[in-house]
Amino acid sequence: MTGFPGFRPMTGDAVEIRAEGTVMKMAGPIGCQGLKPAEGEQLAVRLTLPDADPQQRRTLSWCKTFSFTLFVGGAVLYASPPRLKVREIQRDGDGALTITGSPG
Repeated sequence: MTGFPGFRPMTGDAVEIRAEGTVMKMAGPIGCQGLKPAEGEQLAVRLTLPDADPQQRRTLSWCKTFSFTLFVGGAVLYASPPRLKVREIQRDGDGALTITGSPG
């Protein structure tokens, strides 16, 4: 599945993230959800990662664009558009890293 993921949350067990020429692979509970845009904004996708290692967090915090492929049981569950513009990166109380991006 490619394009917009929809507003219902999806959960995978692995993800491959491509950001600024770097490819990172992570395993664990990984969430993906489309976000309804505020008036005048574009659709957005939120990717929720397990606690990443410090180098991965640094790489993601510096990136301006990214794309990702979400897997479940080795099969592709969702593939994002090729260049999502980073809108926000933050950590939640559990240490999970969330990245929000929108096309273009």
